[in-house]
Amino acid sequence: MRPRLGRKLACNATASFTLGLMTEEFELFRGVWGFNPQLSKLSTPSPRSWILEILADSDGIRVQETIVGTDGSETVISVAAKFDGNDYPVEGSPAADTIAYTRLDRKTIRATGKKNGSVSLTETVTVTPEDWNLTLLYSIHAGPEVIAQGIAVFQNIIRPVPAPNTENEY
Repeated sequence: MRPRLGRKLACNATASFTLGLMTEEFELFRGVWGFNPQLSKLSTPSPRSWILEILADSDGIRVQETIVGTDGSETVISVAAKFDGNDYPVEGSPAADTIAYTRLDRKTIRATGKKNGSVSLTETVTVTPEDWNLTLLYSIHAGPEVIAQGIAVFQNIIRPVPAPNTENEY
């Protein structure tokens, strides 16, 4: 008895779909990340809450940070930028008016923020997919002086999903 063509096509389509999912490259930075004060080392008091929402692909990134300070005040910072080293506007940040991102590799992003045209912030962000932690190593500058620095560790709240086609979003 010959197998029916429909069954054979369905099996091939399922195998192709499964193989596609297994080889789909996940964007490691994509997701919602919550600050973990126990794993972090900051030179300033830890905020009550710090949430990062990140959409990223190989070309660029969108970030929204929501920070609740020790006094209960809320700061919302947002940026959309490409990984091309050019300055992009930052909204809501007391530390930077613009930021420039470069993607060093799949697990590392470097950024330089400027306030009134002068470097005011440098940061390197890494993701470790083994434990789903995001680590932000940062320095805040006032002229040549570093006035704050730290290592902020975030844990993934919502796991990343395959990045959609985000062409022209940045």
